[in-house]
Amino acid sequence: MKNRRFIVDTIVVGFTLFATFFGAGNLVFPPYMGIIVGENWSASVIGLALTAILVPVLSMVAIVKGGGSVKAVSEPIAPWFYKVFNCITMYLIALFILIPRTGATTYEVGFRSLFPWLPNYVVLIVFFIVVYFLTVDQLGVVDKIGRYLTPALIAMVIGIIIFGMINPVSPNMAAAQVDNSFGWAFTEGYQMGDLITGLLFSSVMIMTIRHKKYNHQAGMRMTIWASVIASALLLFIYGSLLWLGATASTIYSPDIERTQLLIAIVEQTIGGAGKIILSIAITLACLTTATGLLASVANFTQELTRQKYPYTFIVFVFCIFCVVQGTVGVEKIVGLSEPLFAVAYPLGIIVTLIGLFRKYIPNDGTTKGAVLLTSIYTVVEALIQLDFAPKIFEDIVRIVPFGPQGFGWVSMALLGAGIGTLVWKIQHGSYRGKIIKGYAK
Repeated sequence: MKNRRFIVDTIVVGFTLFATFFGAGNLVFPPYMGIIVGENWSASVIGLALTAILVPVLSMVAIVKGGGSVKAVSEPIAPWFYKVFNCITMYLIALFILIPRTGATTYEVGFRSLFPWLPNYVVLIVFFIVVYFLTVDQLGVVDKIGRYLTPALIAMVIGIIIFGMINPVSPNMAAAQVDNSFGWAFTEGYQMGDLITGLLFSSVMIMTIRHKKYNHQAGMRMTIWASVIASALLLFIYGSLLWLGATASTIYSPDIERTQLLIAIVEQTIGGAGKIILSIAITLACLTTATGLLASVANFTQELTRQKYPYTFIVFVFCIFCVVQGTVGVEKIVGLSEPLFAVAYPLGIIVTLIGLFRKYIPNDGTTKGAVLLTSIYTVVEALIQLDFAPKIFEDIVRIVPFGPQGFGWVSMALLGAGIGTLVWKIQHGSYRGKIIKGYAK
């Protein structure tokens, strides 16, 4: 009976992980990427899989393995890093970008084509009322998503994919419009925000595992197997949606709105009924992601304010904000997100690596140096994206190894890690720094 209960709970958590990752951007971005890369779609799937599947899923494992929170994992960087990083990811990315984007996508993809006369704020209000009631039950969030919403979501999305494979938009694919399809897809995967989602949602998942009375070892096993389930589903669906977009690359122009492209592909492959199927699928996808993220942000806010405000009140206020922010539309929200992801995503990858490989890191100077140079470099890249940077900044990015390909931060992280390791050794006269509690064994 215990094994059967463990298997059922693992499947539920795996479905919840999938549904939390698979939100607004995950239906909209892959087909658009297919338009851009065309016949190079297979290389793009690999690049996308790294940033939108492997790294986000590993982030969940890293948090569970590294002490159960971003705070514990990031301790070697600096005591204040946790709050700064979480404030950026929780408020500037999750609350300002990702959660409102779910509501905006629900309107633009799920309702605008069916009910063009319906104002977007009406859909947003109803959407976030539902999100509110799903979120206020903190311990029931995972079960609600994993047991009920996710199976319906998977069925809808796979139905769209099957119809698309049977009746593709075109038998031909255009040449790629980017020089490096793999690298472009790798950095484009930042926009999905899944690494941030993984880091943020880990607290809710850990709370659920503890509530189900599993110890650390069993919780670790559950996290790994749940991650395998989520990864397999995401890889199949991302790859299929990107391929569907590639089949439309000779038909549609890259300047088409992402949401309009998805609607057009579904209409052409399925027909009139496709709008209804897509409407249900996108609504479910956005509900699951918004619920998971909002629960994480509300939990962090309670911790930050030392339980000064009730959880339900925080969720209510944030829902109102997301209604207002969602009215600006998907394309504008995506435009706002690019510089934020340019800074947060590389730092999130470093936090993930610390959680996974902490006991192999020479000393705390390694992590401090890596984070410092990465932060400086990614802020420079963000300023360039915002057109606020002097020309010398662009010249610096061009001469940094892998900078023109979008991976310059990796070079800076390695350089910073090397310098930090040596400086720490000189200052402390010891090769190893302090070890986080839990890694001493």
